[in-house]
Amino acid sequence: MPAQATTSLSTSSTSKYDATTAPVASQLSKEVVGKLAVQLDKEIQDGKESVDIEGLLAFQRLTNYLSAAQIFLRSNALLTRPLEKNDIKRRLLGHWGSCPGINFMYAHTNYLMSKREKDTGGECPKFLFVTGPGHAAPALLSCLYVEGSITRLYPQYPMSVQGVEKFVRAFSFPGGWPSHVNAETPGSIHEGGELGYALAVSYGSVMDNPDLITVCVVGDGESETGPTATAWHSHKYVDPKESGAVLPILHVNGFKIGERTIPGTMDDLELTALYTGYGYQVRIVEYDFAPSKESVPSSDHEHDVEINYNMAASMEWAYSEIRKIQDAARSGKPIDKPRWPILILRTPKGWTGPKKLSGNPIEGSWRAHQVPLPAAASDDEQFKLLEEWLKEYKPEELFDLKITSADSRAHDATHKSEALIDSTVGVLAE
Repeated sequence: MPAQATTSLSTSSTSKYDATTAPVASQLSKEVVGKLAVQLDKEIQDGKESVDIEGLLAFQRLTNYLSAAQIFLRSNALLTRPLEKNDIKRRLLGHWGSCPGINFMYAHTNYLMSKREKDTGGECPKFLFVTGPGHAAPALLSCLYVEGSITRLYPQYPMSVQGVEKFVRAFSFPGGWPSHVNAETPGSIHEGGELGYALAVSYGSVMDNPDLITVCVVGDGESETGPTATAWHSHKYVDPKESGAVLPILHVNGFKIGERTIPGTMDDLELTALYTGYGYQVRIVEYDFAPSKESVPSSDHEHDVEINYNMAASMEWAYSEIRKIQDAARSGKPIDKPRWPILILRTPKGWTGPKKLSGNPIEGSWRAHQVPLPAAASDDEQFKLLEEWLKEYKPEELFDLKITSADSRAHDATHKSEALIDSTVGVLAE
């Protein structure tokens, strides 16, 4: 029986929503509204020497690989032999499009924590990471596996070659993980299967919890829901003296299941004006696509590096603004109507995934939303694209294939995955 996907959207050939083209320019004045967005050009440039760019990129490469492997593979999870069509799951069920962005934000949250812990001599800030797009479960599961949380709570998935095999196979598979984040996911306080509630849950988590910062990822499709629209005002109920803080990240990858999102049609001026009106300081972190002669631009290594520098500086800025507001309130000199930070992140949907299929764009389009290569087990073109895609992550450089389940380190979550995973990634999983 050939493998089947839940939809065949990725092979659809006609749509006016074909690619990540720039939104139509608004009628707002750039001279006026443009000044409202936070500019960090100097901070980005000055901080480049201190950013662990190789560690950030390695973490994303690793978790993106595991995310894609979970969706597609039932065997040969680390490509230790040539990929075969029989290695592909019989039923393909999952969502790829948001996974790379989630892995990117998770990496930078971990990096901020690790850096602050190092800078303060061991005092690590207390963070939660809440995601609205629960359909990006492969990303969250990958991050949790890399940091050891999966093995600690589910010892049947050790941090070994055999453990990776079982972990990858278990996604959307009988007896394994469901296709969406659920209550069994380690640390879950919000499942995310029904979009709209992540922001309200995040604000609830910090009330009367002064040491906590909750990073809340709001998908741009989710942001169209009524509960999210209401929850944007929740910061007005936060007492910075007695409560913690929420750092919302609006993830604008531009598309939902078959068309553009509303934020995806808005230019930076419109988004800045909207969220400034909600009472936030707006910082836009945007992927600068490589120039292309084709109608569809695509990602590349140079621009991957640049957005990581941008995000590192933006997370530092947001953290500093939160502490500034809290320190003022806790020293008896509160800021009236403080403007809390928000990050608006524009990245390609399906970032690092297949660029095209049968002449139609996948990366940066709605076709990346679910399974981008739905007939990979039966169609030669799609199988070849899948093989090339997985090999681009170079898993042989990321995993130590000598670490088997017989090694005691594979079961010791206190050391995270430092034995199985290359050391350049380990700093992010502290």
